[in-house]
Amino acid sequence: PIIEIPSNVMFIDISEQILAWIINSQYALWRAAERINQQLTEVALRDADLHALAERLANILERSISIETTAMQVLATVEYGPVDEARRRATESGRTTSETGDFLHESGVYERLLREMRPIYIEPIPKLDMTMERIVAPIIVNREIQGYIWIIAGERPLNQLDELAIRHGATVAALVMLKEQAVRKAQESLKGDFFTQLLEDTPISGTVVEQAQRLNYNLDQPHQVVMLGTPDTAKNNLYEDVQHWLTQLSIPSLLIPREGWLVLVLEGYASVGQTVAQMTNQLSYPGRTMFAGVGKVTPKEQSLRNSYEQAHEALQITMALRWQSVAHFHELGMLHWLNNLSLEQRQDNDYLDYVRVLVQHDAERNTDLLDTLEAYIDCGGSIIEASHMLYVHRNTVSHRLERIQELCGLDLRSMWHRFNFMAAIKSYRLHG
Repeated sequence: PIIEIPSNVMFIDISEQILAWIINSQYALWRAAERINQQLTEVALRDADLHALAERLANILERSISIETTAMQVLATVEYGPVDEARRRATESGRTTSETGDFLHESGVYERLLREMRPIYIEPIPKLDMTMERIVAPIIVNREIQGYIWIIAGERPLNQLDELAIRHGATVAALVMLKEQAVRKAQESLKGDFFTQLLEDTPISGTVVEQAQRLNYNLDQPHQVVMLGTPDTAKNNLYEDVQHWLTQLSIPSLLIPREGWLVLVLEGYASVGQTVAQMTNQLSYPGRTMFAGVGKVTPKEQSLRNSYEQAHEALQITMALRWQSVAHFHELGMLHWLNNLSLEQRQDNDYLDYVRVLVQHDAERNTDLLDTLEAYIDCGGSIIEASHMLYVHRNTVSHRLERIQELCGLDLRSMWHRFNFMAAIKSYRLHG
């Protein structure tokens, strides 16, 4: 701007005043930033947890804060001022709703966080009851996002100090999580050694009894093994998410990472399947689908080896077939036999040869004959139900089935052919 000043005012006098104001402002900003750094760093240095960090950050920003895992489970939350309905529900249920998570993935918010690795603004989304603006900051450990800090923007706009506090708060959260990971690894080692002894078919020793007491494991109860896993790449925080979920519901359990999977030992009770189904449903989100295999109940003081191997097999089968999110070993039936057939036994099956003909046809001509045949058989030979499963018109299914019959020379109206095709397709899915 052009400013008119009296002719007797020296330029140097004006520039000195302006420079002094700039320097004093920058110094005041630096002092305020230093105080914020000290307050947040103190949280990390005094071995505080994420809730203490959320409280400190809420007081600095004068806004509501929540810290969540990548599975949208709330780890810590502090209310400061007004919040909207979406925030209230997340606080009450202990997690952000799956609808909100789906929208944030589909709208590219999480992709931006992964790409930019810095806080971003989220405009209000009234249809999800998110009527207030938000800021979300990624918590980054080793270039991987381990969680998020959510800030309700409030009525006053964020200033430079607020943005600095958010960034530093995310850094401190990462330090707290690293500390918790170190503690967890020590606990994992103890639990892993204890579980290995539970797999042994030997009398329970005094050492095992002592370890069981330290881990709150009741040796006087029957137990069963659940194996958890995901075929997706988003496996980070899976252990933390499962452990947090179990702790929230006060479920007695033993959780151990083992050979790329999670092993969960639960006391054998009638509703274990319902509990596991609820867990896999709540901890799955776009980009991470959880599966579980459930072994049979093992009587007290007996080795968990059989239940462990059963759970492992059930998990591998349901992940290979995308059969259902939770597979119980006692429900596998014929799939257990198919999974354990030798290579020589499989090679002698003519129906497997038919399946490979369809696989080759699909690869060369970009068709979906094998998937169509599998859907048709899984739907009990119903063309209408298969069309709904495949999201195509029933005439399309009919044409594909006619082509399959031409290629294989078999009549699919025969229940015997459909049964043998079902066994061959499942065997192919399991073994290739």
